[in-house]
Amino acid sequence: MGAKLPIIISFMSLTLGLLACGENKANYRKGTIGGAEAISDNLLRIPVNFKLPNRSGDPALASMNAYYYRLQGSGADCPTTEDKEELAPYEDDKEFILRLSEVCDYKVTIKLGVMGGTALAATVNFDQNIRDIVSANCVSCHETYSDFKELAGKGDLVVQRVEAGHGDLKDSDIATFLAWKDGGFLEKNPNPLPTEKELGMSTVYYRNNNDDVLMGIYLKSRTQYELRRSLWLQTEGKAAGASTPEFLSYDAESSSPATTAP
Repeated sequence: MGAKLPIIISFMSLTLGLLACGENKANYRKGTIGGAEAISDNLLRIPVNFKLPNRSGDPALASMNAYYYRLQGSGADCPTTEDKEELAPYEDDKEFILRLSEVCDYKVTIKLGVMGGTALAATVNFDQNIRDIVSANCVSCHETYSDFKELAGKGDLVVQRVEAGHGDLKDSDIATFLAWKDGGFLEKNPNPLPTEKELGMSTVYYRNNNDDVLMGIYLKSRTQYELRRSLWLQTEGKAAGASTPEFLSYDAESSSPATTAP
């Protein structure tokens, strides 16, 4: 019994020493665990990094001057503030390190393109934009066009006729119809709505898959996570002359010769 006494005393001394440091906020509120951080919200934060591709391999990408990313956290235990977003001028090989929570699932959006203006196609929908134009200009001859399903079912044909001058619409109304088509003939505003920053990218050359998600389960028990996401060439990128079909959002040198996008 006597042999164990020094160990007990030593342990008690250590405990008292830790309690005495309680006023040191740096030690009390934040501690490092193998590269991950335990911070004041009692959630383990894992450093998640990704990198912008280098544009030098494709001359047509010289006009690509902006990037946008957003990681939206969700889940029963996920903080309501888990929404990380940025729109900024493009920098080749720029690396990001975000600290994400292990209790959240993150919807991932990464876009590369041109900054400026408002992306009309991102929000144009039947209820808010198309219905009034149709009511004022079309239903006198095409009564069924007041119904969304009827109009959207003939969407490509209707837009083709509108663009050709049928209906004698104003240029702004024609632009709205074209944007409605580009957005996928939406009936209502998408949920969640694009943010002001996301709308600040007027032209998208590359983006990741629309349903891309980083599951919190993959962050558990990790000290670091590399966010490797394929960024696929979009129609506007092709129109600009870009020929690289795929980039990875971590390592630009890993670009693939793939020819199809999911």
